[in-house]
Amino acid sequence: MVASSLWLSSAILLRMMFFISKSKICPCLTSSARYVRISNSEFIKGKCMSLTLMGRKKGMMQAFDDKGNVVVCTVISAEPNVISMIKNSENSGYEAVQLAAMKLSPAKARNAKKPRKGFFAKINVEPRRYVKESRLENSAEFAVGQEVGVNYFADCNFVDVTAVTKGKGHQGVIKRHNFSGGPAA
Repeated sequence: MVASSLWLSSAILLRMMFFISKSKICPCLTSSARYVRISNSEFIKGKCMSLTLMGRKKGMMQAFDDKGNVVVCTVISAEPNVISMIKNSENSGYEAVQLAAMKLSPAKARNAKKPRKGFFAKINVEPRRYVKESRLENSAEFAVGQEVGVNYFADCNFVDVTAVTKGKGHQGVIKRHNFSGGPAA
């Protein structure tokens, strides 16, 4: 997992796509990530409370800053996530919301397991591929079935990006643990 913080401007939040700068501030997503989590972290009394939005990496592009320098950017497609469950301190002991992302194709939705179908049928939402829980300070502002998109981060200065990269198999100790070749090298 790779995590970093970066600056977002409101001009970057366009439709369902937004761009993440890979500069000194954000040295993330250099390889091909398949699944991306974006969250707005607010540090309150030593606890990190954040709402997580899930998306897919679509590719890389270049943009120019004010000085004319080329900045490499990552394009992330973040379709609206659906709130599938709300947990509060009365029923679970903590405040959290559960988000579901990435709709299943009709064939995969048809072949989904019955518990997953039943869970999404209960909230009247199409089955989704990923489900992620986010702890919040106040979950009362959200409702089950509500869609949360990238416009949630419009007034944020920083977001945290976490990505799962594609597997590269067994690499050996020199690459994986930074060992040296010793005198043989």
